[in-house]
Amino acid sequence: MAFYPEFEKYLINLDAIRGLDLNWYHSFEGCNPDYPFPNVGVDSLYSIGGTGHDHLVYIPMLHQSPESYPIAVFSEEEGNATTIASSIKTWFPSFLVYHVNSLLKSYQRLKNKTYTNQDLDSILAHRNTIEEFVKVFDNPDFEAILPEIFNCIEKRDEPDNWDYAKFYHIAEKDSYLSQCIHLEMHFPDDLEKQMAYHQKYPFFNKGLRNLFVHLRLEDGYVPFKKIEELEYITPEIAERVLLSNIKVDFGSSGSITRILRLCANILKPKVHNPELDTLLDAIEEDSLLGDIYFELAQRLAETQPLEALNAIQNAIYMHNLDTEEFHEPAFEFLKDFIEIQNDAFYEKYLESKAE
Repeated sequence: MAFYPEFEKYLINLDAIRGLDLNWYHSFEGCNPDYPFPNVGVDSLYSIGGTGHDHLVYIPMLHQSPESYPIAVFSEEEGNATTIASSIKTWFPSFLVYHVNSLLKSYQRLKNKTYTNQDLDSILAHRNTIEEFVKVFDNPDFEAILPEIFNCIEKRDEPDNWDYAKFYHIAEKDSYLSQCIHLEMHFPDDLEKQMAYHQKYPFFNKGLRNLFVHLRLEDGYVPFKKIEELEYITPEIAERVLLSNIKVDFGSSGSITRILRLCANILKPKVHNPELDTLLDAIEEDSLLGDIYFELAQRLAETQPLEALNAIQNAIYMHNLDTEEFHEPAFEFLKDFIEIQNDAFYEKYLESKAE
């Protein structure tokens, strides 16, 4: 079992609850040349499903205690992550809301509902186990609304009963993540609110990504495709995107590539940071970005450690996308970089990956 001993009470065996789809059947590999998936910067808590390709993970953050590491759903095949909880201390209530929401949406969309019904019924059948486990997370407000959540599952043919944003807000104890979900659900096109949120939580990629999608009634959330549609994206924001951990919260590799290109187009005529010149040229020329990000990480290492860490992880991720190989020099640089940062928690994470 991954993670730190003091938090093991937040991780129990959930195999029996088929509907949650969480298990420990598959090990989580990575961080070595023999297994080139870009699993650097995430570590598994549970496997999701039976394939071994999807995991519930924590995301180590520089100079943060493990209880502040975000929790995400990670795809090994794509190498990207979607944050679903702000902390190990909120993960299960948040995952329950996230997962039930996915099941209910699938139920409404699918003609053959057999498997979705089985999963929803499994959650109901294990409601006592779920209620007991939720008590570990010290969230009386969420315990109080659990009957309402179970009632929504029972009445799955009545979608109006389900209030995703409200349940997430309570599960997350009004964290930055719950506020982001609220904006996504209720104010997807309110750029003023989205920008204000981003300014308050600039470290959180999900807020950044909100600025690159909009709502169409017929399609749901879709990406902006032209720079002319993004006049509100300032050069400062475009720069921040390029210096973010792009595999977390920005979506599939195709979405990431599109967002990087849009940011490069915004920055190219008026780049603020000369360190980005080479990266902008590479994006414009559709060149391989792994080594470019690696060079950027080395230049930023002494002055901008958080951005340097992001760039190292981007180097490993982009190199894998482009070559299907592990960027071993970047990983070795990462180990040396973290040692200099004197971050004991992150060092412990890297040691566990090298075992």
